[in-house]
Amino acid sequence: MDKIGIIRKGELTLSDIFQKIRKNPAYHSCGAIVSFVGSVKNIGRNGRPVLKLQYECAEEHAIRVLKDIREAIIAKYNLSDLIIYHFVGELRPGDDTIYIIAIAESRKEAFHAAEEALERVKHEVPIWKKEITDTEEYWILGEEIHRT
Repeated sequence: MDKIGIIRKGELTLSDIFQKIRKNPAYHSCGAIVSFVGSVKNIGRNGRPVLKLQYECAEEHAIRVLKDIREAIIAKYNLSDLIIYHFVGELRPGDDTIYIIAIAESRKEAFHAAEEALERVKHEVPIWKKEITDTEEYWILGEEIHRT
């Protein structure tokens, strides 16, 4: 199983990932598996109902940055593993946007690692989000709205 990736809706589920984790004897000595699932909210940054999000990325570069983040966080928190998948394409409210799974001997390291991984992905990986509401569309870069 790849440990990082850019995926489209339907290509992989959290259940798929957990089935592979549970079957892998290398994880049987771990006391913590912390998962984070991001999802599309139904209210946009402009306070209006979200119809959909469009995620785009520079895939090769995004994969390189994800690998760097993964390696750094595994070393920093002494993890057994870190799995990161980010969705691209068209997503609707309720759809998953990102999976982060931190596997460690201790829950403390796993929780901290998952949180740091999320923040680093949001700020370092070249993935762009267009929010389409019932009244307008705009790009969200970092934490800022950019209207075109």
